[in-house]
Amino acid sequence: DPDMLEAQQITDDITNGIEIRTISDNAVDSATQRGWKFPLPTQMERSVTNSLAFGSLVFFNTMIPSTTSCAAGGTGWLMAVDMLNGGAPSFQPIDINGDGNFDGLDMLGTTVSVGTKSSGIPTESRFISDKRVTANSDGSVVFENVQPSGPQSPSRMSWTGLER
Repeated sequence: DPDMLEAQQITDDITNGIEIRTISDNAVDSATQRGWKFPLPTQMERSVTNSLAFGSLVFFNTMIPSTTSCAAGGTGWLMAVDMLNGGAPSFQPIDINGDGNFDGLDMLGTTVSVGTKSSGIPTESRFISDKRVTANSDGSVVFENVQPSGPQSPSRMSWTGLER
């Protein structure tokens, strides 16, 4: 039953000249709901590759075929949403501008960016450490820095037991 899923809303926007997506952050009520959903905002947009749960996020790609009859190609989006509610994570998950930092320059004001537009239809992404690698139908390959879990304060590095 789709009514038992919490709906999130995706919005297309631009930050620092880069096409991005943001998403709402509605909580899932575990007493009455069984998960989350969101409509993909572009006509004919679909997710046809496997998604990957990595850290506290779900990474997935979408495709938008060309609207020209008999034309090859299209575009798509590389996305990352919170695993628990399908909404915005509490931290910036993608280094949108590629400067090696996950900061306000990757965000839309104070809103976390969860998607970047690809130049072609993206294939299934692969992960090498903290990099998402995605080939596109136009022959390009995208290397993105990703942060699969929120930054954490340093914690204990070891433990030693002492006896009397």
